[in-house]
Amino acid sequence: NLLKQSTAATVVLGPFVDPGDGVTEETALTPAVELSKAGGAFSSASDGATAHLAEGWYDCDLDATDTGTLGDSM
Repeated sequence: NLLKQSTAATVVLGPFVDPGDGVTEETALTPAVELSKAGGAFSSASDGATAHLAEGWYDCDLDATDTGTLGDSM
């Protein structure tokens, strides 16, 4: 899905799995969310709040500041 410029959105990240076995779902993480806007340097998301959904998948809240630059993001 594409994000609309300058609009709050929730994106889903994951799945996060244990690095030791590559299978066990990580369900108690607090991911630090960083964004690169239009190919620029990475920086912390303005909102970036995350919550575990299920089976290692997390949702991440982005606000209008996070989506305020037109162009590709990573």
